[in-house]
Amino acid sequence: MVRQIVCFFIAVFLALGCSGKAPSAEKSAPPSHAVSDNAQQGDFIEDFERGEKKGYAQAFVRLKSGQWMLDNALIGQDDNDRKSGSQAVRVKGNGKLTMLFDVPNGAGVVSVKHGVYGRDAGGKWELWRSVDGGSTWARCGASVQSTSPTLQTATFTLNVQGNVRLEIRCYQDEKSRLNFDDVSIAAFGQPASPTSSVPSPSASASSSEPNRTADHHLTLGIPTDADNSDDYILKRPQYVLSYNRYRNTANWVSWNLNASWFGTTGRTQTRFSPDPDLPALFYRVTHDDYTGSGFDRGHIVRSEERTRTIEDNAATFYMTNVLPQKPDLNQGVWNDFEKYCEELCKRHNKELFVIAGGIFEKNYRVIGKGVAVPKSTWKIVVVLERGQGLKDITANTRVIAVDMPNIDGVRYDKWQKYKTTVRTLENATGYNFLSALPKALQDALETKLDAE
Repeated sequence: MVRQIVCFFIAVFLALGCSGKAPSAEKSAPPSHAVSDNAQQGDFIEDFERGEKKGYAQAFVRLKSGQWMLDNALIGQDDNDRKSGSQAVRVKGNGKLTMLFDVPNGAGVVSVKHGVYGRDAGGKWELWRSVDGGSTWARCGASVQSTSPTLQTATFTLNVQGNVRLEIRCYQDEKSRLNFDDVSIAAFGQPASPTSSVPSPSASASSSEPNRTADHHLTLGIPTDADNSDDYILKRPQYVLSYNRYRNTANWVSWNLNASWFGTTGRTQTRFSPDPDLPALFYRVTHDDYTGSGFDRGHIVRSEERTRTIEDNAATFYMTNVLPQKPDLNQGVWNDFEKYCEELCKRHNKELFVIAGGIFEKNYRVIGKGVAVPKSTWKIVVVLERGQGLKDITANTRVIAVDMPNIDGVRYDKWQKYKTTVRTLENATGYNFLSALPKALQDALETKLDAE
């Protein structure tokens, strides 16, 4: 009898794992290139029938396919959850659902079941994919609007080879919830579904495709100040920014610009979106924070400067890429300078490296739920010949710096009126710019006023 009892407890111990804990939820992320076990057999499916998560707080959860991150999301089992089995993921507000492993066989067609939880209003969501272990992400086709109280199926044609992982990003009212179930990926090479309900992403560009690595946008160096506690760095293929969680605006945005970034896509959105890549504890500024404030939602990276693909343009409509600007500034003199930069790229074939942001008074004004209003907006533009980079910058390189007041009455001013020096902007913002250059070269460029 004693021997039987001992054997029983040994079996239980082995079933739970050496730690003595069930593996349904884990607190640390796996290696970024971990591969799903069931994906190695070909097609992939996650039905969310295994695993448990009862709260909305961000956490890693072990599911049948591998480990996922659920941010502002849980695994729902109640009668109001729209599900094809006994469980489905329920995502609230601007939450997201992220695979933390790669499917190794590529992705042909992806399908996702979705529906509105209970009697909620529903909302918009997007499918994103990464082919570099989650370092960078690209949107897959158009947004999906969920309005049905029953599960619907959205399909996306990706046609990408090699490792791929997916992320579902929601854009809805803070109190609204959506359900997701049965995420499936047909391995690359499978025929596309003739009933695809969502357009496929834009085709890959040719060799004229701009450099899409985030580090390329930081060619001039990462601007730093004496306190990095309010610098949350977000890197995207389209730009890199430092976000200030206390002011709810960017400290600075850095990006590359040449003629290849301009295309025919046009503006993809009429409303700006909360940034889903901010940590869950940050307030995510919404389009409505600006409504009725008297300030425009002023792009930092201009929409027209990212019109090569749908994904590029959509990235400019995140609220992290926006500053409150008076209409006379945003639509007038600031816009004129943006058009001048466009002309440098298109007509003169220049390569630009740009950094921009705002200058804030100590007791700054706020709009919405704590969005700081800058007293002025500034921009630094390093002008090179097309294809040149850091090694080509000399003491003779043209550097344009402007600082424009965020007030009424400047609409018809000439942008040249607001030229300044990089060193003046450093003193006003506290940031060190052009830090990738040798000190002597920095001094030469930062203290001279553009003469053209």
